Amino acid sequence: MHPTYASPVPQCALVTGVSGFTARHLVRELRRTGVRWIEGVGRVSQGICGCDHVTAVRLEEQDSLQELKAGLRANPPGWVFHLAGIWRGSVEELELINVDYTRRLLEVINDAAPEASVVIAGSAAEYGIPQNSGNAIEETLSGAPSTPYGLSKLRQTETARALSVRYGVRVGIARFFNLVGHGLSPSLLPGAIVHRARIALAEGADSIRVGNTDSLRDFVDVGDAVRALACIARAQTFGEVFNVCSGRPVSIHTLVEEILARFPRRLTARPDESLMRAGEATCIYGSYEKLSKRSGWTPTTPLSSSIAALCSDDLTP
Repeated sequence: MHPTYASPVPQCALVTGVSGFTARHLVRELRRTGVRWIEGVGRVSQGICGCDHVTAVRLEEQDSLQELKAGLRANPPGWVFHLAGIWRGSVEELELINVDYTRRLLEVINDAAPEASVVIAGSAAEYGIPQNSGNAIEETLSGAPSTPYGLSKLRQTETARALSVRYGVRVGIARFFNLVGHGLSPSLLPGAIVHRARIALAEGADSIRVGNTDSLRDFVDVGDAVRALACIARAQTFGEVFNVCSGRPVSIHTLVEEILARFPRRLTARPDESLMRAGEATCIYGSYEKLSKRSGWTPTTPLSSSIAALCSDDLTP
């Protein structure tokens, strides 16, 4: 079932990274829950992202920080969702945007909106490659990231948790597994498969390139994920981490076949060694038991529906 919101939702919410995939879905969810005013932070117009107002804040600039503080004091948000971040770049860029920007935002919240409940978008990449591959990952598993991105996200989590304790700011971390849904970037695997299939159709090809399709991953619908964000905001925790996942391992082969079945002409998947990564974990999936016990949240959208929404970006009905 969808989570319910028994107590009143805040009048105002702040969302960073409003030009991104998850934020666009979150804005719609916040409207559904009854949030009246959504303040966005990013480089996109409010008409595009659905926010009531958007500020192009640069968290490395003092003038921008003061502008953000003034806005928060004038219209304090009850919920803050920090979705801004990058998943590729130099180690220095990952540290600046994923870690330092989080620290600066929490310092602003502590100063200008200390009663807000903040939710930080984390990542399953913080876990790295689990030793007991094949078991559902719980939040108690120590992080051992295998990529610079995963390390930066773990440092983001550690920074957020430390500042939550220091300032007494309510912070929850939503540790996302693999999101799927309408508008997903082609830089992520499900979106990349759709993108390659679209090109193959346009060029008259009969196959697309794929990497290792034997591994299993956890795919969760973005609509379920943004409902989880609202649930975590309502939990008002001080530095707790919650997995946001389907709790079900799905093979990449199954994902690819379900995507290709959506296209009007039959395409096959052709293994390409250049897309295969050495040392890749065979099975990574999560447990959402902690979040479910705390809030009643469970994922409800079948993967087939998530894939249909993803493919609708590129296929004419």
